[in-house]
Amino acid sequence: IEILIPLFGLLITALVGLGITYIQSKAREIKHKTARDAVQSALAEADYQAAKAVKAVQQTLVDEFKKAAEDGKLTGEEKRLALEAAKEVFMNSISTGALDRLEAAIGPVKDWLTELIEAKVLELKQSKATVEVNKLTNPT
Repeated sequence: IEILIPLFGLLITALVGLGITYIQSKAREIKHKTARDAVQSALAEADYQAAKAVKAVQQTLVDEFKKAAEDGKLTGEEKRLALEAAKEVFMNSISTGALDRLEAAIGPVKDWLTELIEAKVLELKQSKATVEVNKLTNPT
């Protein structure tokens, strides 16, 4: 199972990559170079802010939930609270200009924010799993 976790993570990352590629292709359809560059910049900011939000919630909320649980796993309600907290951090962190450009180009951020946050959670899990696998395969 430990070996499959990174593989599953790679698959999810590939799917996320395809999703981002799709959004970027939508950005390329914008004819005006300045507008296209602004949308691509907003996408990069959204990606960065989502990763930052997930890490912040992991450090402040998720780790506390896991410590409090006997089995170290989150309940469905705790997962929902963590997702909502990450969304709030994201919305408070992303610039108004980036938010406006994204909404003008691809629609309401709230419509795709859950998927973006969940993708960043999977990326974080994958990176942790890769570290663990490396520790097992290369003990020092």
